[in-house]
Amino acid sequence: MPLNYRLVFLSDIARIIFLPSFVVTVLLAGLSRFNVSDGASGFSYPQLCVIYALSVPSYWICDTLGKRWKAQFEAWRLNVGLIRSIHGKKIGNTDVLQRMAVSMQKEYAGGAIDELLDEAGSDTIQISILGNNKIFTRDPTLYRYVMADGFQNFGKGAGLAIRAATMYGSGVIWVDGPLWKFHRTLTTPYFTRGRLNDLQIFEKHSMALISRMKSLAEADQAMDVQDLIGRAFMDLSCEYVLGVPLDSINGLLPVAGESVLGFRGSRNPNATKSDSSGLTEAFEAGLINMGRRRAQGDFVWRALELFKDSQETPAKISDAWLDPIVDRAFEAKAKGEGMEKDGSETLLQHTVATVEDRKLAKDTVLTVVLSARDTTTSLMTFMLYLLSKHPDVLARLRSEVLDTVGPDAMPSHAQLGSMSYVRAVLNETLRLFPSLPIQEREALHSCVVPTREGSQYIPKGTTVILSTISIHRSQRLWGEDADVFEPQRWIDGGVKESDTSRFMPFLMGPRVCIGKDMALLQATFMMTRLMQHFSNFTLRQAESAPDGALPPASWKSASGRKREEEIWPRSALSMFSKSQSEPARNFDPRLIDMQRSLTVILTLFTVVALFFKDDIMLCLTRTLATRRFAHGAINLTAASMSSKAAGFYTLPELPYAYDLRIMTLQALEPHICKEIMELHHKKHHQAYVNGLNDAEKKYSQASLEEQLTLQAALKFNGGGHINHSLFWKNLAPSSENGGKLVEGNLKDAITRDFGSVDKFKESFNAKTAAIQGSGWGWLGFNPTTKKLEIVTTANQDPLLSHAPIIGIDIWEHVRFLSPYFINQFAVQNAKRMLNSLSRTFSQAFYLQYRNVKPDYLKAIWNVVNFEEAEKRFADAVKAS
Repeated sequence: MPLNYRLVFLSDIARIIFLPSFVVTVLLAGLSRFNVSDGASGFSYPQLCVIYALSVPSYWICDTLGKRWKAQFEAWRLNVGLIRSIHGKKIGNTDVLQRMAVSMQKEYAGGAIDELLDEAGSDTIQISILGNNKIFTRDPTLYRYVMADGFQNFGKGAGLAIRAATMYGSGVIWVDGPLWKFHRTLTTPYFTRGRLNDLQIFEKHSMALISRMKSLAEADQAMDVQDLIGRAFMDLSCEYVLGVPLDSINGLLPVAGESVLGFRGSRNPNATKSDSSGLTEAFEAGLINMGRRRAQGDFVWRALELFKDSQETPAKISDAWLDPIVDRAFEAKAKGEGMEKDGSETLLQHTVATVEDRKLAKDTVLTVVLSARDTTTSLMTFMLYLLSKHPDVLARLRSEVLDTVGPDAMPSHAQLGSMSYVRAVLNETLRLFPSLPIQEREALHSCVVPTREGSQYIPKGTTVILSTISIHRSQRLWGEDADVFEPQRWIDGGVKESDTSRFMPFLMGPRVCIGKDMALLQATFMMTRLMQHFSNFTLRQAESAPDGALPPASWKSASGRKREEEIWPRSALSMFSKSQSEPARNFDPRLIDMQRSLTVILTLFTVVALFFKDDIMLCLTRTLATRRFAHGAINLTAASMSSKAAGFYTLPELPYAYDLRIMTLQALEPHICKEIMELHHKKHHQAYVNGLNDAEKKYSQASLEEQLTLQAALKFNGGGHINHSLFWKNLAPSSENGGKLVEGNLKDAITRDFGSVDKFKESFNAKTAAIQGSGWGWLGFNPTTKKLEIVTTANQDPLLSHAPIIGIDIWEHVRFLSPYFINQFAVQNAKRMLNSLSRTFSQAFYLQYRNVKPDYLKAIWNVVNFEEAEKRFADAVKAS
């Protein structure tokens, strides 16, 4: 569970203010002890004030420079570049921070990022704001690495989890690691195509929307389409996820000329917080606050909200509505009611049946409801806006719908999938107005990333802001008409929906939007029904929208789409059309003039440091200990095997812990102890990685004769890295089905080729135990005979003759005397290399199994990941 942001803020204050004050106190005491001076008594009170006051900015400067120099050194060591840095005019680059926050209020969605990148003349820049490094990018190469290829190195980060905690808790889109995996596994089945076969729920809510729109149209009354569509999809999401009819579509609607400004849309002034309109406004207030917090930066928003949490009021409204629904579900569970097992249960029922924690269950369903509602509302809102501005596209779209479905009939799945122009309009809308225009990630590990400018180094803890909307509108990627609404580009064959190098409206990689299929199906269905009942749409923004909802007059002199927009595209998690004026208390630029705020804070803590310097040591010790625990608790992740990035190999993170004491991650104990895992992973595998990188670097600079000499080093270290990267995924804790071979193709094949699973294990253990020295025992799939076979390889030779299904390391080499034990002079031939290595190794299973290899081999079957082996077997059979 994310920490309270106030505790995190006070911890940061302790680190950046009490720590330098403590250092000054220690130095003054040292001067007095060694008679260099009279210590603190040798300075006047004004002098002490100056010393303590200067210690804080001095610490900030040293900390910032230290991080920068460390990053420069690492980049130099790895022979890669650093992302270009930009600098503001004020200390801590607070002017850039202020500019970003103000731009969020007054600019086009993504406009502030484009301005910074255009001024720098680059697609990727980095800037240190109050000591926190941030990267802004519109480079699709870096985008793909962060979201997909290098997924294990990036996560949502602790900052986002803390921002969301009060209102949204720990739902799937806010968290990382095992909790994210749990949420993902729990919710994914509810968005598969098989669950979307019943179109009746879409029909029900589409017709409710159309009925309300018809009544307004017949009265010649302008309507807030964003508000109406948001209500329809909110009702649909609540019924689909919670099984609860909200019926907000029949609530009090905003009336043109009489409405007031809400958070993301106009609202009826007579609506109350207790009805559905008040609930929707609370959700939207929460999202607006999330966007503002991101723009202000974590340190600033925590300081501004130290005494008043902006999410507290909307959270109370949300809880008052959702808590009784969740409570009723748990009560039904206790009575054995409402737990259908025929596939008709709601996500709430399934979640309650799976978990006992009410808060976790509520966070799960709340996040899904809001995500499902927001994504499709954004898509439909901007599609209708674009159709109102392009009547020729509207006419062609309506013609295809009427020709395919007819004027009245409910569309079928087959008909929805056959309308190519409808899909083209959807894709073009998502290109120009992606529902998720800005993404944020945090580097969980230091890593080398590919960019347009080449391989570059990103330090751990760096925040990366990725602009999807900028990539979608890039003239370099889409041509000179990138800002033009042209659905035909998707019909002519020049653009494909699967082209993730420039089109990623639902993200990509392991965190691709789980509701993608549902969102597209909902939008296609609803748009089809709208086309059957309405022949045109007229934009009345200028005469009917509330004051403050129209774009600024200055936009008329801008370039691109900004010049022609009649609405104000904004972003707060998802894209929306601005129809509100944010409360001044949240967006007043004077509140984020951090030079003034920091001066006040610095003065207060200088006084505290002077009068309570004797207590600093105790306070500092406790605070830093708490901070270390908090950081570890928030950032625990289960990373997958790493890959090569721009000529640099890295040690993959284990998908489980070394022992059983680290939060919810499980370990391989008692079968494989912590000491073995730490030595084997941190020392042994790391040495192979170091040796491989070192050998590759020397190989690229060596003569032909020297390259031939290095072949043995490349083979040995490369094989070690390949084998061990496979080996870590080959294991799983017993609590996560490690050692359990269930019925399936792999078990059938083992029984076929070895007689039984037990006979297979006996044969495998006997052949592997017979290995002299170091080596590997393999269960491999022979692509020629189509059978499973037991094979052994010596030392670190990878298995090349078979497809590896299970590999077990029978090692005698856990501790290295030197990480760079192979070089072009030490390796004259393979025999001499192995003789040298044997003197530097100690038998690892001595730690737990002494020298009894059979006991080790018998124990390891308790943690073999047969689920992973099943996948490898299926891939091998398919490839053959």
